[in-house]
Amino acid sequence: MTKCPWLILGDFNSILTVEDRINGAHVHQNEVIDFNQCIEDIGVGLINKKGIQYSCSNKRGAEDRIYSHIDWVFGNADWFGVYAGIEAVYLVPGCSDHTPILLNTEDINDDHLNPNLIEQEKKVLMLIEKWDAVYEKILRQKSRAIWIKHGDSYTKYFHAQLKARQARNKFTSICTEQNVRVTDPKQIHQEFIQFFKKLLGEAAPVMTGIDVTIEMDPVYH
Repeated sequence: MTKCPWLILGDFNSILTVEDRINGAHVHQNEVIDFNQCIEDIGVGLINKKGIQYSCSNKRGAEDRIYSHIDWVFGNADWFGVYAGIEAVYLVPGCSDHTPILLNTEDINDDHLNPNLIEQEKKVLMLIEKWDAVYEKILRQKSRAIWIKHGDSYTKYFHAQLKARQARNKFTSICTEQNVRVTDPKQIHQEFIQFFKKLLGEAAPVMTGIDVTIEMDPVYH
């Protein structure tokens, strides 16, 4: 594989887990083995996903309606090293049976010849190489002998999976109760605070219905 960030996306016509389809024929575990093995072999991880849960529908009536997640966006280890904050937004499908996928590239800077950015890139790449070496040592220690035997091709897969998990655990955007998408970290912070304040309510000054008076048993007088 080429030594640069790249991704692959589209309709793979395959699910990754048994939870990726509702209604229709029951999903067996052996249906997802080949696709998972393919992802493992080429060493990619899932781009952080937001929006619609299922990417495809057969558009039939309620009794025959089938939803499935078969449209995917994958990136290699180098992609997550440079563009970990980029997310795939699954939009409302409209009249199509597939959901459009929008890649949020707001964080990508187009000033390719900026000397300051180039210098920062060099420093970041040095750090990536350093920590990649650390990750490789950890993964080699924890992996079974067969994984160690195959060497770098499998460590690339593990790097992609680790970085994909880190990207999925990061909140880069949320939708408010008014269905407004918020990306500013401070606004996201405030939205979480307001949501849980509304959910938990205010502290009651008096616990109504509870008798706080304790009377001593006459036996102990």
